[in-house]
Amino acid sequence: MWAVNLIVVPLFGHTIVNSDGNEVDTKDLCERDHLLVDYANKFIPTLNDFVGAIEIDSAPLKVTIRQQVETLHQRYATNSELSKLLLSPLDITGKFESLLLTHNSWFLNSVATQLFELDRRLTDFDLSPDIAFTHMRFESWMDNGLTFPPSAKKLQTITSRS
Repeated sequence: MWAVNLIVVPLFGHTIVNSDGNEVDTKDLCERDHLLVDYANKFIPTLNDFVGAIEIDSAPLKVTIRQQVETLHQRYATNSELSKLLLSPLDITGKFESLLLTHNSWFLNSVATQLFELDRRLTDFDLSPDIAFTHMRFESWMDNGLTFPPSAKKLQTITSRS
């Protein structure tokens, strides 16, 4: 729910008006009509589930990526609210790789510029948004909820007993 709480709700507000003219809770809409549906109405994966699937095998590559993230973060560190958002995946997961989700050209030029008074940067970025996915192994729970992710293992036990 990291993205919903820290990105979607701040962007669109707590409620939106749907095509029928009804006011709908944004968080509920994201959960019921998007996230649960994506996973066969079984579970909503956590940020940690996705980050846990990121594997950067090469030690030198890990060092390079860490340096690139730290350098990129320094550009934005003076904006304390933006810095807090950029570091929030690390706060939630405890995994440095999670910062690949926020420290990239797409997040900074497309998302952060809508949440904060920032100009889009017309420059090369060392980190592109695909880097997290390039190093993410595919797991069967990502395939429309074929299996349960680590965060929902207890739910799987409960539902299998029913």
